[in-house]
Amino acid sequence: SILVLPDIYSVRALLPHVRSGDRIGSICDALAEEGYDVALAGVFRSQPYDEAIKAPDDGNFLTFDSFAQEGGVDWFKKQNYEVLGPCVQAAAAFLKEKNSNNGPLGVLGFCFGQWLQCKASSTGDVTFAAAIGCHPTSVLENAVFGRDESAMMNSLKQPTLVLRAKNDDEKYLVPEGSNRLAIEKTGGKVVDFPDMLHGWVSRGDVGEESVKKGVEVAMDCIKEFFGEHMK
Repeated sequence: SILVLPDIYSVRALLPHVRSGDRIGSICDALAEEGYDVALAGVFRSQPYDEAIKAPDDGNFLTFDSFAQEGGVDWFKKQNYEVLGPCVQAAAAFLKEKNSNNGPLGVLGFCFGQWLQCKASSTGDVTFAAAIGCHPTSVLENAVFGRDESAMMNSLKQPTLVLRAKNDDEKYLVPEGSNRLAIEKTGGKVVDFPDMLHGWVSRGDVGEESVKKGVEVAMDCIKEFFGEHMK
């Protein structure tokens, strides 16, 4: 089974009236076609960022500064682990109940969802066989929630794949980067996409050939990593 934790914006599979986020639903479908039971967790319920605060005027989520919007930082602060952790635990329990074979549980997180999966793993609240984070935001642990990012990353329990864009945290990039070392010590790895912007896997414009290729390569990495660690 695979638990999917979305980014901060709307996903049409969860909120049918919205006009964005189709790709996350499509990624869930693609993983289901690989034979996994897949659950997309609506952790923000009816108030993802673009519904609660603001959506980008030009529709470009990759260049939109969510922290710069009025009320944006306060919205993030309300999405703490004490609020969202029980949602992740409930979704994981749901998948476990539906999985009659008692197979392994994987997790795929986008942006904010990457921080959330790291937090759930580091606390031991949910046991994952493998984790994949696209567009890492583990820096939120310190920058927004005032806690120790390094301690969280060094408490991960499972192999983790991180797909990093060119404007994502350099602690995942340089060989001696603390987050990269934390990922590698549990059997994971970081794959760098130096031509992609944060958010490309779930929100990038696949009308651009380079982005389309970046999404395709990312999906190959995701399927391969789950295939290796979800046996």
